[in-house]
Order: sequence, then structure tokens, then C-alpha cells
Amino acid sequence: MKKIKVFTTLSLIALVIGAALINSCSKQDVADQKPASNPDVLMSAANINFQNNLIRFKDKVEYIRAYPQFKSGEVMSVDSAVYLMEALFNYTYGYPEETYSRSKTDTGYIVLQLDNDGNIPLEEINLKFTELTNKVSNFYYNCGFEDKGLILTGLEQESVVGNELTIMFYSITGNKGNSSFPFEEGDDWWYGFDLGKCDNIPGSDTTDAAELIESYLGISYILPPPPPGYRYTYVPDDPITLEGNEYPNPESPTPNDNYTDYLMYYATEAADTLTDEVKCLEHEEMNFYVLGGMEIIGTLLPQTYNNPSNWLFMSCDYNDKTEWIDNDEVIRHEGVFNYSYRYLVPESQDPRITL
Repeated sequence: MKKIKVFTTLSLIALVIGAALINSCSKQDVADQKPASNPDVLMSAANINFQNNLIRFKDKVEYIRAYPQFKSGEVMSVDSAVYLMEALFNYTYGYPEETYSRSKTDTGYIVLQLDNDGNIPLEEINLKFTELTNKVSNFYYNCGFEDKGLILTGLEQESVVGNELTIMFYSITGNKGNSSFPFEEGDDWWYGFDLGKCDNIPGSDTTDAAELIESYLGISYILPPPPPGYRYTYVPDDPITLEGNEYPNPESPTPNDNYTDYLMYYATEAADTLTDEVKCLEHEEMNFYVLGGMEIIGTLLPQTYNNPSNWLFMSCDYNDKTEWIDNDEVIRHEGVFNYSYRYLVPESQDPRITL
């Protein structure tokens, strides 16, 4: 058995409470908001510009949808079209402020037809927005969650071949509910492959350490509430993928022994033999990697990318990985972290509907 204690229960609880408050408020949030009794909340120039562009785009798409015989002749650049489709989709269908106990990420593709100048006709944008809605709806209703909500949908330009632009999209669906933390004695889990608890018969469970760490990270960050009469909408940034060994643990008891060497789970034969003891994450290790993830999400990635104050964590996806590097086996957790830019819009214009 591993005997090193990483955190006490009291310190864990204190750190969790602190991490949950990281996204709750910022100096900029306070500066941009008037007292709740004042209905005229000051919107920043960036929020007003975002709202105006989004509403203009929304009105154009809805008009074409209502009058399909109308040919506007209007075109948009690829970057503008992709950004506004993404923004409008989350503005219409996204509920990231709900509390979720876990999430599921699905990916798919849509192909947009470009004109001879490399732009996208507005009619084509409308057609592909409808196709995107149908495909995300299919993922949403087949996610396996009973009480669910759409957290985020992102679009990424993949390739252009001839006059065809391929867009990869990802949709993140959440299972509503709360979960307990920290892990307690007996919460010992295999690092991946849905192998369940370390003391169970392999295959008798449908989850593992990677999925559980992900779920606790997802519910540990509370998106700040908007001022009365307003709502927040979010436009996703490009996902950030970490291999697992980017952030060493500065307080590792014994460096390079495959035990909490990094803030994410990462073990290699080059450091030590990959025994079952290494592949099983005992409850103290589980707690350590949740707190390590919180440190990455709340401090390290914001420091690395130095984005504006409206850049907020939304969700993450932890995956188990096994690979060979220089003939040494490596087992690790790969983390995909989703951040978005937050904008304030009047609640009176809230068109949100459920898929």
C-alpha cells in the first residue's frame, strides 16, 4: 500500500471551496455592474458590440428561414460565418450555468459550400446551421443522461478542398446534479479503460479514475451569475489539450517515482515499473489529481494564455491513454480543457430553447 498522505480532509475541503469561488467574481465583473436595484446595468463596449453583431446575424438567418425563396446575395467571410454560427448556437441552446455531475463530448462534421471568392453565401449558412442543430440534437438525445442540458458547442475549421469547407464540431452535454467530494477511504480506482474500482472484478463497473476526476472538476467551478435583467452567453475558444506531464508537482514527495509527479496522472516505465499499484489511484491520489486539475484550470492555464478577464473555464474531458515513447510504456490522462469568452446581454432578448 502507498503510505504517503498528500492532503488532509480539512485542507481538501478548504481548497475545494476556494477553487469554487475562483470564477465567481472578478474586479472587472464588479466594475461593470451597477447595484441590483438599478435596472440600467452598464454594458461594456465589447458586450454591446457583440450583442449588436449577434442580433443582426440572428435576424438575417431567421428571415431567410421564414422566406426561403428570398435570395439576399449576401456573403460572409469564413472566419465571420464560423464565429457567428458558433455564437448564435450557444446563445440559443446553451445552458452552461446549470450544475452538472458529469459530461459527455461528441464530435461530428458539417461541410459548407464556398463561392468562387472563398466566401459563404448567407443561404448556405442558414442551411448548415439547421444541419448543425439536427446533428447536435441527435447527440443530445442519445447521450444516455436523463436530466440533461447542453453545456457548449464549438466549431473548428478543418480543411478546404475546392469549394468545400469542412467544419468539425463538438458538443458537450451535461448530466444535471451534484456530486460529493473529496474521495474517501476505499475510493480507489483504476486509472482508465472503465475498469472500475481497484478491489472490484475488472469490468464490473463502467467508470474509472479519468472519468471521475473529470466529473469532479466539471462541478467544482461555478459560473458567475449575471446581474438582474441580464444573462451571460458564451463563445468557445479553441480547446486546450494537455498530455499530462506539462505541469510538475512542485511538492512531489519523491520525484520521478510515478506517484503524483505531475498535477495530472502520468506514469512511465522510464521512471519505475508500471505495476498494478501504479495503475490504481488510491483515494488520496484521486483527491490530489482533482486539486491538481483545479490548479491547472484556475491558475496555470490563465497564466499561460493571459487572456481577457471574460475568458472562463467551461468544461473538461479526461481520457486514459497508453503509448510507447522511446520503447518505454507510458500511461497517462490526457486533458482537453474548454474555455469560452463571456458576454453580457439583456435577458429580454433571451431566445434560449431546449434542443
